[in-house]
Amino acid sequence: MRLAIALLTLDLLVSSASWAGGQPPIVQVDEGALQGLEQETAMAYLGIPYARPPIGMDRWREPQAAVAWKGTRPADHFGFSCYQAPFKLPASMGRLPFTHEYIDVGPISEDCLYLNVWTPKHLDAGALPVLVWIHGGGFGGGSGSIPIYNGASLAQRGIVVISINYRVDVFGFLAHPELTAESPRKVSGNYGLLDIVAALRWVRKNIAAFGGDPNRVTVAGQSAGAAAVMALIQMPQAQGLFSRAIAESGPVLPIAARDMRASESLGQELASRLGATHLAAMRALSAAELLAAAHSGPPGPPRFQPSMDGQILRVDLGQPSAEKAVSDVPILTGMNANEAGPRSTLGDFMGPPVPATTVNYVAKIKRDYGAIAPDVLRLYPAQKDSETVEAAQRLARDKGIAAIIHWGNVQMRYSHSPVYTYLFNHTEPGPFSASDGPFHTSEVPYVFGTLDAAPERGFSPVDRRISETMQRYWVNFINSGNPNGAGLNDWPSFTPTDPKFMVLDSSFRAQTLMDDAKMSLFDDFLRQGGALSVL
Repeated sequence: MRLAIALLTLDLLVSSASWAGGQPPIVQVDEGALQGLEQETAMAYLGIPYARPPIGMDRWREPQAAVAWKGTRPADHFGFSCYQAPFKLPASMGRLPFTHEYIDVGPISEDCLYLNVWTPKHLDAGALPVLVWIHGGGFGGGSGSIPIYNGASLAQRGIVVISINYRVDVFGFLAHPELTAESPRKVSGNYGLLDIVAALRWVRKNIAAFGGDPNRVTVAGQSAGAAAVMALIQMPQAQGLFSRAIAESGPVLPIAARDMRASESLGQELASRLGATHLAAMRALSAAELLAAAHSGPPGPPRFQPSMDGQILRVDLGQPSAEKAVSDVPILTGMNANEAGPRSTLGDFMGPPVPATTVNYVAKIKRDYGAIAPDVLRLYPAQKDSETVEAAQRLARDKGIAAIIHWGNVQMRYSHSPVYTYLFNHTEPGPFSASDGPFHTSEVPYVFGTLDAAPERGFSPVDRRISETMQRYWVNFINSGNPNGAGLNDWPSFTPTDPKFMVLDSSFRAQTLMDDAKMSLFDDFLRQGGALSVL
């Protein structure tokens, strides 16, 4: 019966391919009928509930099946974004490169488990490959409705594009002994990750109704979204729900998971601060009260984030795993050339700026690298103050490249699937472009073809050619697990003996980006207990 409904719905979509007015097409999913809208170059179905609202007694519980509705549900606007603190930069940290199109999440609510679907206007007879996008935000913020994630441009290239919301911050990652005790799994704290799995299960059941192929689903994300992709590869709960993976800025950021017991202690500390003596009292509090208390401590990295609980999350986020992946799938991963932050100080976007002097540079290297600091200063010298920022940026970039190479070497020991690596090295235009360089997240609008989300940046024909080429590589990978195709420069797969990166800029050339001396330096850093990341 479900197959018949899906085929009938696909016929309706195909017959409406030339629709230019009147009522948008109606799609039937498990929970009911949806009416979409025409959006730019694609058909859009926005604000689709994939799970029951996680409110009341469902706060801090695994996602439950979405409730069916009667009649036809309008799918013409985004659902609420998940409850989170407004994006606000502490004054001590200077400025970040993110402008409105990167951070506009819209209205927020705990009732937020929605996804959005974009399909081509003209559907072929065959089922289309599917991209499921997981937003970034450090597991403390973000939304599938952020303007740079609009899927219309990618969809017109012959794929189905989906963006999702998942619980963040204290609502998505609170662990507590009482939550652990009430859970059938006897673990707590990874509700945001389980939301993503629930969204993938919804896609598996329903994507054929939109013309998508449930056997060709690519999970993709950037920053925290990339860390979530890496987690999904190792999660038994996600096995069989996707066939390829894209992790943008994944292995290069210090997004670490806590031990579940440490996360439980953090949850108990929050409960004590709130004066809540039992779990029911915490569930009775308003979202605003919880968030205010969760953010009442000192500023810094997210306080509530995924936990290694041994069942849902078994390995650290974005780090090489010493065990075979649960889902052995092709992976496309890489980083941006200036992930660490604006080119004006020795700081980064995770901490306060530090004046760019040789004294500060040498002190930072000695503090961060210990016994191998002389080798670092030899390979990344700064003889005068004007050279310090460039030296620090080269070091951060190379450490990120080394992190990807190290991750790739470990991945190749346990995987039979290819890996493709890249360095995004194009500077997005804007008033601070000379300082920002190819900053963290700046590749995303090129991948999605959403440059017009910020027309004030003044994108050039070169920007648009780069975006068009990147979209072709990404769509090829989503379609087949290989980014290569006719008319594109060759992108070789990763090999430990000769790890080449595709440099994404106006040239699009595969290059060797790390020499033996520098790789040896970073290997020494790992051996003395250091962590490879750009920060």
